[in-house]
Amino acid sequence: MAQVQPRQDLLNQEVLTLGPGHQLHDVVIALCEEFGARVRLDYEGTSLDMVREMVITGLGVTFMPGLYVRRELKQDESLKLIQIHGRSVYRNIGMSWRKTSARTEAFEAIANLFREIARRELADLNRID
Repeated sequence: MAQVQPRQDLLNQEVLTLGPGHQLHDVVIALCEEFGARVRLDYEGTSLDMVREMVITGLGVTFMPGLYVRRELKQDESLKLIQIHGRSVYRNIGMSWRKTSARTEAFEAIANLFREIARRELADLNRID
């Protein structure tokens, strides 16, 4: 489990993020405003892996999605992972199809499969059904 970090430790930190157009970009800007950190707009990554490499080279710190941390960063000894206490960021993921589709039953089965996999595989993450 990542170490829990007080919010005030982010005050005036240089924060790296993905470029505009990525959902994470807007989330990081909002978090920086909330915590008093500064977004480094002169170095923006094109992928999470790129941002990770920029952090490793010492260009700043970053916020990463929990699933990415869990799958890609947990074993990376070149990084220190911390959890921000008392603050969560959520992403809505949905599935939609045309009401008159002849495949409604199949789409509902797929949606239920996704829900079941999320409940089973991501039980340790905050989730709203």
